[in-house]
Amino acid sequence: EPYFIEARFEVGALYIDNGQLDNALVELKIVKKHKPRHRRLHTYFGMIYQRWGLIQWSTLVRIDPDYLFKVDSTEVYFKKGESPEKVLLQFKNQAQEDSLTANATNRLRGLYFDLAIYEYQQALKQDSKDTLAYLSMGLAYLERGKKSKAWEVLKSLEKLSSESAEILRRNIQHHEQTRGNPQ
Repeated sequence: EPYFIEARFEVGALYIDNGQLDNALVELKIVKKHKPRHRRLHTYFGMIYQRWGLIQWSTLVRIDPDYLFKVDSTEVYFKKGESPEKVLLQFKNQAQEDSLTANATNRLRGLYFDLAIYEYQQALKQDSKDTLAYLSMGLAYLERGKKSKAWEVLKSLEKLSSESAEILRRNIQHHEQTRGNPQ
C-alpha cells in the first residue's frame, strides 16, 4: 500500500489519545483522501471534534464560571450540507475577536459537539454496530444538553454492549444530578 493508510489511521488514533488533535486531523484527512469509506474514519473525526468541544468548554468556564452548568440544547450550530471547515473558520474567528466574553466561545463549543454528533451519525450509517460511535455520540448529546437523544442512543447501545451502555447510563445519571433535568 503506497500511502500506508492503515498505519496513518493508527497514528491518527495515537495522536487523539495523546491530545495532539491537529496532528490527528492531518493524518485522518490523508486517510479520507485515499480511503474515504474507512471503517472508523467518521468515528475518529467525531472524537477529534468532541475533544475540541471539551477544550472550548474548559475555556468557557474560565471566562464565565456560570457556564459550568448551562445547557444550550435549542441552538443549532451546524446543519447537514454545510462545509465544516467554513463554519469552523467563521466560529473560530468570532471567538478570537470576542475572547473576553463567553458567547462566541460557547457557540464554538456547541459547533464542535454538533460536528462530532454529525460524524458519529455518518459512522453509524457505515457500521450500525460501532459501539464507540454510539457511546461517544451519547456523551456528545449530553454535552449539548440533549438528554432525550442520549437516552435514545442508550437504548441502541444496550443491544450491542452492556458495558458501554452502563458507561453512558452513569453519565446520563450524573448529568441529571449535576446539571438538572432538561429535555
